[in-house]
This record gives sequence, structure tokens and C-alpha cells, in this order.
Amino acid sequence: MDNNDIRELTSCMSSICTFNLSNFLKNDFENTSVLLYNYLKKTKHYFDILRYIINTLETQHFFVLNGYKIFVANKYLFKLVLLMSIKHDKDIFDKKCKSVKLENIEDIIHLIIESYSANIHFIPVLRILDSLLKKYKNIIRHELCLDTFIFAQRISLCPIEGFKYYSQVISKHMLPYINSEYVNLFFDITFLPLRGLETSELIPFFSKKCNNEEFTKSLVFKVLNMFANNLESREGGFLYKAIMFMHFDDWKRLVWPHFYPKLISIDFEGEFFQSILKYWIPITLNTYKLDFYNYIYETSVPLCIKGQILLEIKSKTCFVGYSSKMVLNLNSLIMNKTYRFLGLQILSTFHKRTTYPVKDELQLFKLFLYSQMSELDNDHVKYVWRFLSHLSIVLMNMQSTNNVLDVNNFMIYLYMTFLKNIFNFASDLLNSGRPEFGAQILNIFWKLSQGEYNVRYKYISLSNCTMALDEMSYVKLSETIENLLRKSNFNYIEVTNFAYHISNYMKFDSDYLLGFLNINKDCISIKTSEAVKNLAKIVVSKNSIDDNKQLYYKLQSEAKIILSELFCGDLFILENIFKEVLLFDILLEIVKCKIQIDPLYYQEIIGSCIPVVTHMSKLSASEKIHTRLQIKDQVINDTNFEHMINSKTKKIMEAFLNNILQFIMDTLNYVDLKSVITFLSSIIESSNMRKPTTTSAQVLILASEKKYDDYTKNTDLENFKMLLLSEVLSKLLEVPSAQQLTIRRNPESRLIVHALCVSDKSAHKTTLKWVFRELLNILSNDHKDSTLSSSLNCVETLISDNTLYNDTFEFIPEVFLICVKMFDQKSWTVRNANIQLAKALIERFHGVLVGYNNRPKSIDDLFNIFPNLAVPFFQTLSKNPLTDSAIIVMQFFSESQFTKKVFDDDSLATIRNSFLRLFIQIIKNNSNHYGIFAVRSYVSLCIEEDIPIIIQASFALVNILDYKTLLNNFKDPSVTLKFVTEVFQYVNQATDTLENRTYLTYYVEEENSYVDRSTVNKIVLKFLFDYNKATSNDEWFEYYKTVTKDNKK
Repeated sequence: MDNNDIRELTSCMSSICTFNLSNFLKNDFENTSVLLYNYLKKTKHYFDILRYIINTLETQHFFVLNGYKIFVANKYLFKLVLLMSIKHDKDIFDKKCKSVKLENIEDIIHLIIESYSANIHFIPVLRILDSLLKKYKNIIRHELCLDTFIFAQRISLCPIEGFKYYSQVISKHMLPYINSEYVNLFFDITFLPLRGLETSELIPFFSKKCNNEEFTKSLVFKVLNMFANNLESREGGFLYKAIMFMHFDDWKRLVWPHFYPKLISIDFEGEFFQSILKYWIPITLNTYKLDFYNYIYETSVPLCIKGQILLEIKSKTCFVGYSSKMVLNLNSLIMNKTYRFLGLQILSTFHKRTTYPVKDELQLFKLFLYSQMSELDNDHVKYVWRFLSHLSIVLMNMQSTNNVLDVNNFMIYLYMTFLKNIFNFASDLLNSGRPEFGAQILNIFWKLSQGEYNVRYKYISLSNCTMALDEMSYVKLSETIENLLRKSNFNYIEVTNFAYHISNYMKFDSDYLLGFLNINKDCISIKTSEAVKNLAKIVVSKNSIDDNKQLYYKLQSEAKIILSELFCGDLFILENIFKEVLLFDILLEIVKCKIQIDPLYYQEIIGSCIPVVTHMSKLSASEKIHTRLQIKDQVINDTNFEHMINSKTKKIMEAFLNNILQFIMDTLNYVDLKSVITFLSSIIESSNMRKPTTTSAQVLILASEKKYDDYTKNTDLENFKMLLLSEVLSKLLEVPSAQQLTIRRNPESRLIVHALCVSDKSAHKTTLKWVFRELLNILSNDHKDSTLSSSLNCVETLISDNTLYNDTFEFIPEVFLICVKMFDQKSWTVRNANIQLAKALIERFHGVLVGYNNRPKSIDDLFNIFPNLAVPFFQTLSKNPLTDSAIIVMQFFSESQFTKKVFDDDSLATIRNSFLRLFIQIIKNNSNHYGIFAVRSYVSLCIEEDIPIIIQASFALVNILDYKTLLNNFKDPSVTLKFVTEVFQYVNQATDTLENRTYLTYYVEEENSYVDRSTVNKIVLKFLFDYNKATSNDEWFEYYKTVTKDNKK
């Protein structure tokens, strides 16, 4: 390079190093990395310079290039740009090029591993690593393969979208090239499932070892445990496949005896049952076919299990027909009130259109319908529709062929007769006290007549639809339906749905609808509203477009007049409110038809509604709402009547608000978005009704996401939203100390903040990040309690939304520290909001609770993602005296149990041991709740193989005979006893080996003769009894009886 090139390179590097890379977009990183690569490549020492800069920045904020000292503003992001520049070197990724030195490739892989940080910008670097491994995985050193595999496990912990995918891909690359001595570690099933590696990748390894009966038994126990956990059940299914290479007789001998007791006492609502359905039944049936079903049928497992196996058989392409056992099984299911639906599912399952329903199926289906005493659930309707759909398609296929065999004609006759019988049965139900049930079946027949089929296979739509009904059938049915609706005052939902389809044959029209409304407007109830909706649905579907337009204009004019008469001074007129509800019920049905109404009409009616609803929302916050009612020109004064009318009035007001909000949602394309956003925000801030508040938040998100066709209008709208956000955040500083609303968790401004942040679709997410920084700024300074609690609620809402996970990730460490700090506040309002935030953080980073002290991730995994949290946590727990902030830190520890990993990180092990020692000190020095929390935190960091040591340490603490020593070492012996109890509770759940139990008894009896025998025996026996109760383990029970017997002696 000449001097000009050197100066140009140095100038370029200096400029890039001063960039504010934190605001870079994907394209910015790409362009910068290309520029950087082009300059570095000119030096002819690209890899050497890359290696030098990255290693130098590990310890300092500058590097020297060509004699110039260049300072870096953001070390981490600049290193990412350097690493991303690698992808532009075509020689590295060219499969034919062999000039690249292997040591350079290995150095790059090592640099990527060392530069890792949980950050969304790291994903392109992982993509580069994936490309490198695809080409060089078979030639890099085994040690580096192992390091890369461990790295893949580490990045799998990051919750950012994309990390899990690359973790699995990288693990898959490396697994075949790891030394066998390390691969053997995977055969320790206690480590399964491995993070970052699909268990399916390990099936070949486990299958080779399944000829060992002891190993197979341990594998079955592991599968049973994984099936009980919804987070591991899928991996348990893969593991179960590994033992499916044995003969069926071996399966009956080695596997079935362990599943049978679980199936006999199965909880049909639990996760284990779901695992049986999703994995155990399909995998076993796929391997052993009908031998499996025939064997299970003869056992005493629940009828539901047998039915589920039959359902799986029916859905397989290998199904050839029913055996006598299957027919008996189906009949038992349909006649059983609990399992009728399962029987219907089996009957309705057909995997191809050429499968002809047999006579047994037709009879059983008819039996199901004839024995049904009430209307069907939605799921039942779906499967009845599926059965009739398949039968109709089969029938049409048979009719369309030229086959005139007697058998074919007989089947056509059989199917046609069957369908006519079902149709007549449904028609008769309309007049036999079960009209809703009959209407459900008639609705299905209508769909079939229109060519709407509900089947899971592909079919050819045929024009000669056999389900078309003649004109007289519709006329006859319409008369029956009209009479039913009139008698029921339009309160039949399913009958209304069918009437909607045949509305052209009915006599209801707009005049009838308006007359019905005027007659029933004084009957103030939600039932009346539902009746008007049902009638409106029929009339609007029958009307022409012009008729619906005229009806809309007429109703809107009346609605505007009533809106102006809604109040009499400061009094609500309930009759007018209810009539407005009914009018909007009809208007909403017309709007759903998507007819072309002049947008000015929409804007006009919404403009009339906004001031009325705003005023109503403010009044509704008052507890004395019933004193503001006026019915028939008389103000209500009677106290008893006031109390009775209050509940109804609130429901009517809520229905009114909901109708207005639904109307706005349906007409968002035609209204002024700024006025709507302001209106919705005012409802959220002032309404005392839960549903209108949550609905307003949903509509606010939709309104905030809307865009105009005009650029200037969009810019103006964005500026308006930012001003609104600024106003909302400023209101946080003025939140009143006393809560004004009676909703359990005051929505205040958090729903508005959340809605406007979610609607931010910009690549930078500038709105969201600005809001988050403002909230953190408020929480970092001294403010009144109400301001702090409201801000905490806003932060909790934002970090709980999984659609914002990636965008809020960078703020999480600071949120953790603020959460810890805020627990020192004495105000219960602040503490309560802070507890909700802590719960959200725990569920986001530890996972959902799946059992006692059992979450998918632990504090160890949190430190893996955010290593910088360990020091402030340790400092908080080291204070003397401890403050309440220590409780929330220990809560983060005690919420989940640490489990040993195949490859433990040395730095994390050091952190873990430091906290273990610290918790022992807290236990010794604190006899209050701090000591109790420290006990739980200590136990949460224990692992199974350390149980003997933990027990030894526990008994060393409890020297009953040397009570003075105990008092000298511990302020309160009860905390130490609590420690022992917690340890034993942990042992109960963590260990399942006789070795640890034997050690426990040996240690108590031989090593600690100085410990009071009666106390020890009580602890040991309680430990054994609790474990026996929890696991129903026969081996434990026998052991317990032996110890009990010896104890009596």
C-alpha cells in the first residue's frame, strides 16, 4: 500500500469507529462491513489485522494502525462489524478455493465464540459461523469442534428470535466430529434434553445401546418423566423412538409394565395424557400396528385410551376396516356420556375420498344423533359436518361414474336414504322441543348444498350437487322457522343462523325490524339487544343494497337525535341509552355487509358519539351512578330500587360503549384517526368498566397502525402520536395518590403507552425505545409513590408482550436492577407493582412454572445471558444489615432449581460457589425472613450428586447436644432447622437412587452419634414418608417400613 492508501484506510477506520452503531439498521451494518473489508483487504494482511484489532479491544478502547491511535466509541458493535466483514471474502466460502489457511479459519471461529454477547446484532455473525462450519467442519480440530458445540449450547439460552435456530444448526454440524469420549457423556440421560440439540439427533446413538435391558429401563423412566413436562414432552417423544427397535414381545416385557400403572390412574387434564396422545400412541402404533391395539384392548386401561388408539388407527392410510373389537369399542364410546365426542371423532375420520362409509358407521352415527338430548358444542358440529361432508362427496363420486353395478346402485340408495333420514330428523327437531339442535344440522345441510365441505383431504368439486333442496323444501322450512323465531322473540341463535341462509324465503323486512325495535325498546335487557341483533342479521341479509342504505341513513338520523337527548341536565335517561344500543346493533349489522356508505356519514355519527361517550365515561367512574338515572321522566329516589337498577344500568352502559367501539373498529378506514385516538385514550384513562377499557386498547392499536394514502397526513399523524405519548408520560408525574378507578389493576396510562408502542412499525423502533428510556429515567429518580407504581406497570406491560421481546431485550439488565432497587421502597403501592414486574421477569427468563420449584431455566442461565448482573446481585446480598431488596434478589434464585449440564462453564461455576458461600453466611447471621429466603436460594443452587455433602453439612449445623455452640454460631437455631427441612424437601424431589438414601441413614447412624437420636429419626422418617407419598414408589415404601420397624425397637 502506498501512503495515500494508508491515509485513506486510517481515515476510514477512524470514521467508522466514531459511528453511533447502536442505531444502525441491518443494511447499515452490511454497507459498513463491505467498506471495511475493501480497505482491509488492500493491506494483504486482512486476517492478521482482524485478529489484532479484536484481541486488542478486549483490554482497551483503542488500537494502533499504521502508527495512528484509533479510539472506538462502541467496542462490541465495532467488533461485530469486523466479524461481518468476513462474509465478503469470497475465497473463504468458495468450495473450490483451497488457498485459505486452516489456521485462519480456526482463528475466525475462535474469535466469533469469544466475541459472543446476547444481542440481536450477533445473528449475522452466527450466519457466518454456520457457513464456515458447512465447508470446514470435517477438517478443523476436534478440540475446536467441542468448543463450538459448547458454544451452541450457550447461545441456545438467548431468548432473541434466531438464536435457537442457529444453536441447533451448529450443534448438528459439530456432533459427528466430537471425540467419542465426550459423545458418551450424552448417554447420561440425566442431562437430557440437551439445549441447542434436538434429541432426535441422538436416536441412532441410543438405539445401539437399547440391547442393554438396564439401560432400556432407565430410558423408559426418563421418557415417563419427560412426558409429564410440557416443555420436555416433545423431546421425550424422540427419546421414546429410540426404544422402538425391539420386538413386540420385548416391548410388552420391558416397556409396558412401566406405562401401565400410569395409564390406570391417568389425569385426563394433565400434560402426561397429552404426551400419550401426541407421542406414545402414534409412535407405538406406527411400529407395532394392530398388534398394539389388540393387546391394549384386552387390558383394563381406561376406555378413553382405547378410543384414542382407535382414532389414530382410523386416521392412518393402513386402515382397512373395522374388526368386531373396534365396533364394540366405538359403541361403548358413543353410549358413554363422557366419551361420546371421541366416538364421533373416530366416525368422522376419513383419510381419503375413496373410503366408503360402512353400514356399521352409518348406524353408529345415527345412534349418536338420536341419543343427543341437547344442542351440540362447536366441536361436535364440526365433526358432524365432516362425516356428512365425506358421505356427500362419496355419493357424488359414485353418481358421476358410469358404473351401473347393482352393488354401486345399492350403495347410492343406502347413502341417499341415510341423508334424507337425517334431514327429516333435523326438520322434526324444530317442532319437538330441540329447535337449536335441529337448526345446527340443517345449517350443515345448507353448507353442503352450497358445496362447502369440511374434509381433510383434497377433493374435486362436482357441479351436480346431490344435497341441493327444492324450492318447496325451503318455503316449508321458512314458515316453521318464522313461527319459531316469533314465539321465542328471536332468542334462538342457531335457528337465526339458519334463517340467515334462507332469508329470501322469509317475510321479515325493514319495516318489521323497525316495528320490533319500537315495541321492545322499553323492555330494557341484554336479551332484547340479542333479539334485535338476530332479527337484524336476517333482514339485512335479505335486503338489497339500496334497501340497506336507506335503512342505514334512517337509523343514523334517529341515532343522532337520541344522542342529543341522552342527558337531562346531569341525569342519564336510561330509555334513550338503551334505544341507542338497539340502533347501533342494527347499524353494525349493516356495516358488516361492506356496502358503500358515504364516509361523511361515518364521521358524522362518530363525531356525535365522542363527546357523549367521553362525558359518560367520566360519570361512570362515580360510585353513585344510580343516582343519575331517570326512567320515564322520574328521578329514582327509592334506595332499594337504586341498588337493584345499578347492575342492569352498568350492563346497558357497557353495551352502549362496546357498540360505539365496535362501530369505530369497523369504520376505521373512513374516520379521522387523530380524534379517534384521542377519544380512545380518554376512555382508557377514565372508564370504570373492564370490557370497554380493554376493547378501547385493542382498537387503539388498530387505529395507531393505520396509515393515510397521503404522506403529509401520515407525518402529521406520527407527530400527533408522539405528542400524545409525551402527554401521557408527563401525566405519570401527576398521577393522584389515591386510585380513582375500581378496576383491580388501574389501567392508568399503561394501555395507551403499550398500544402506541406496539403500533410502531419502524425498523429502529424509535418510539418504543424512547418511551422505555423515559420510563427508566422516571424510575431512576425520586418521585411520588403513585408515579413510580404507574411507571413500573408500564414497564411490566411492555416486557410481557412477546411481540416486543427482541426490541426490549437491550433494556432488561437495567430493568432487573431497578426492580431490585424498588423493593426497598416502603410504599405497598410501589412494592405491589414491583412484585408484578418481578413476576414478569421471572416468567420471561426462567420460564413458566411446571412443578414445585421447577422452571425450564435457572439463575445460572440468567447469568449466562447477562453476566454483568452477578456483581450487583452479590453486592445487594452482602449489605450489612440486609435490606428488603435482598428478598427480590433471592426470589430470582429460588424460583427455579439448578440442574447440572453436560459442559459446565467455569466462570458460572465460580459465580455459583460464591453465592453458595454467601447464602450460608446469611443463614448463620439472620434468624428472620432473610434467613428463610437464603435457605431456599441455597437449595435452588444444589445438584443431585452433591446431596451426600449437603446432608453432611446440614447435620453438622444441627448439633442438638451442643446447644451453646449452636447459639454462638447461629442467632436462631430454628432457621438452621428450617435449612435442614428445606434440604430434605429438595432431596425428596431430586434423588431417586437408593445410594443416596443409604448414605443418609449411614451418616446419621455411624458418623453423627453425637446428634440427638430422636430428632434425627424424626427427620429421616418424615423424609422417607414424604418421598413415599410424593412418588408412590414401592421400593421406597419397603425401605420406609424397615426403618420404621428398626426405630420402634
